[in-house]
Amino acid sequence: MAFYRLSAKGKKKIISSAKMTIQAESLYLEMKDINDDYNEELNEIIRNIISFNSSNISSDASKTDISPSTFNLEIQPFKDYTGENKETRQKLVKNAGGEEQAPKWTRDLYKKIQMKTHPDVLSKDKFTAAEIERRVNINMAAHEYYHNKSWDDLVLCGAKVGIFTELLSATKQIARLNKLFNEYSAMVGTVQDTLSWKWGSNWDNMDVRINLIKYVCQNNSIDIPPDSDIKIILEKFEII
Repeated sequence: MAFYRLSAKGKKKIISSAKMTIQAESLYLEMKDINDDYNEELNEIIRNIISFNSSNISSDASKTDISPSTFNLEIQPFKDYTGENKETRQKLVKNAGGEEQAPKWTRDLYKKIQMKTHPDVLSKDKFTAAEIERRVNINMAAHEYYHNKSWDDLVLCGAKVGIFTELLSATKQIARLNKLFNEYSAMVGTVQDTLSWKWGSNWDNMDVRINLIKYVCQNNSIDIPPDSDIKIILEKFEII
């Protein structure tokens, strides 16, 4: 196994790539949480539409027996109201490593991470409670990534605590981090292409929101109220 004495410049480049990846990961996770809220809001609106239909005399010939309490729209890619597929980004799935055994560099890196993050080595006199929690979380993540052969994520875990392996060149470690960055960037795009994100990001555009409601109703066999009624329902929801 080759040995690479990493220069200060090489380590600095690894850290820089790691910072970019961490930012992309953080952005994705934050957007995912926000999108979950958007999706629940959209569900609540549709439940109100269903309740409106059930109380409306003109909806006797309702297309569906869906109950407001049971309706649940999962997060999904958006298609425009005409039914034409919108171009969406393919989520890049992180594949586990194909090696039957862990390469030597991964064992070396994992061992070094453990020495910096294992609860037994984290002194309360040396680290704040927040830093101890951060390192313990990295420790648990590294354990999972190592056993799942997610080597790119393992490199990122090491970089988060300033740990590198000298059994893999700086160029290859940076390449693995850049791959992760591209994956998280694509996942951000995937969130942006969901129906719920279109809903939440158009909070100030009533026409777009009405069309999105009509789209959901049409694709779930729910009677579509007149635009004027949908507008009233939306305005009441915003006031509440």
